[in-house]
Amino acid sequence: MSISGFNRAKSVKYSVFPLLIILFFTIELSAQNIFDAIRYSQIGTGKDAWSSALPGRGVSQYAGSGTFMDNPAAAAFAENSHVDFSLVFINAQSEGQFLGNNFDNSNGRPAIGNLHYSYKYPTNKGSLVIGGGYNRVALFDRYLNAAGFNDTHSITDLFAQDDYYYNAAFNTFAIDTLQGGFPESALRIDGFRGIDQYVEVIEQGQMGEWSLYSALEFRENFMVGISVGYQTGTYNYRRNFNEIDTENAYNFNVTDYDIDFIQTSDRIDTDLGGLMVRLGAAYKLGFLQLGGSIELPSMLQIREDYSTEITTIFDREETSEPTQRFDNSFEYQINRPVRYKLGATLTPSPAFALSAAYEYMDYSNIEFDGLQSFRLENELSLAVTNALRGASNYHVSASYNVPDSYELRAGYSIIQSAERDFDLTEQEIFSLGAGIDLYQGWQMNFSIIGNRFQDVYTAYEAFVTGDPTLYALQATESIWRSQIFVGFNYSF
Repeated sequence: MSISGFNRAKSVKYSVFPLLIILFFTIELSAQNIFDAIRYSQIGTGKDAWSSALPGRGVSQYAGSGTFMDNPAAAAFAENSHVDFSLVFINAQSEGQFLGNNFDNSNGRPAIGNLHYSYKYPTNKGSLVIGGGYNRVALFDRYLNAAGFNDTHSITDLFAQDDYYYNAAFNTFAIDTLQGGFPESALRIDGFRGIDQYVEVIEQGQMGEWSLYSALEFRENFMVGISVGYQTGTYNYRRNFNEIDTENAYNFNVTDYDIDFIQTSDRIDTDLGGLMVRLGAAYKLGFLQLGGSIELPSMLQIREDYSTEITTIFDREETSEPTQRFDNSFEYQINRPVRYKLGATLTPSPAFALSAAYEYMDYSNIEFDGLQSFRLENELSLAVTNALRGASNYHVSASYNVPDSYELRAGYSIIQSAERDFDLTEQEIFSLGAGIDLYQGWQMNFSIIGNRFQDVYTAYEAFVTGDPTLYALQATESIWRSQIFVGFNYSF
């Protein structure tokens, strides 16, 4: 196949198989695959402007409208009925290295934190509380923008080796076949001279839960509760990966493949939803409160719309290939295993409280279902078992209260990595907040949550002709994600 006499850019749009299938072929999108099992199974500490500052407190003591998500039984400790809502501003910042260059990225946006109503029935003895509403439970925002010169390999090396990129890359002359039908990167056919690489990755989305719950004082100081919720959310992934011959090293004097620009654009739009049930119990023993809860196994239904577009632009002009475009969608389920929580709150005085909580989930028990191929379901579930593990989360919090005036709150969490061979993603979460009593039952709450972790972004992995080394294009990242909640609570 020759492009002699060929002028100007050719653009072909070609959809690759969805995340589940790409797992076995492309490293970049595999990070969006079995690790979706982690993404869609982790529940964040930020639920509303009150409880977000006191991570884990809700397992054993009432701590705002988000209490039922830690333990529905602890909602029975509420002193009043109330209505509350909150807004949150989300910011994600990352810094790191890519091809020897430093980068620093950030982006932010506002979102709804929660909308909630709770009613405490008047009783002669004991406590009965019912409530419901919306709480945001997970956040998916990430942003990466980096650039550098690569003198060793190109994403077109991957195109020549990958069945799902191959046709689109071949039709745009990003790759070609040598004598004997051997595929090769167009940048390598007449000698590889290096290439400038630019990558932009935008991940956005969140998951919220619409819930109903009830909590009852079953025996004196012994509370039981149940919540039923429907979790729903979206996840959007965009990657633009550009290779540009800024030095004109691939000019027509040295190669027929006078490539100026190659762009690969990957798009994934995901909608998800599933039912969630929690059971819990809590007990008050003087100044000590104990609690435990269980999230029952649940299924999350996922639909993905996906496509990949490859565009190749040459130095020459006035000719282009017919454009082709393929888009498709895919549906499957993730079966999430049980999650356990235990907690305790110590209240040595009416003004001061100290809490600790522990939660555990075995991510290796996550299963994929609903695929058209039973073999693929088994392979994916086996991949999860081999890549993921059980993970423990630890929370501590403290509060200081001045009645009818204000309360100061602070918390700290460690979120253990669920990946067997990659501990960098362990997260530390810091939180600060306060509640200020206003008038006639109104209270303003605000909190600041910051979580920090390390990560390695892999754009692709590929072999180079004549070299047995598997090369990986990676960016090391230090990520800081912050959330600022502001909310109002009306008690009656």
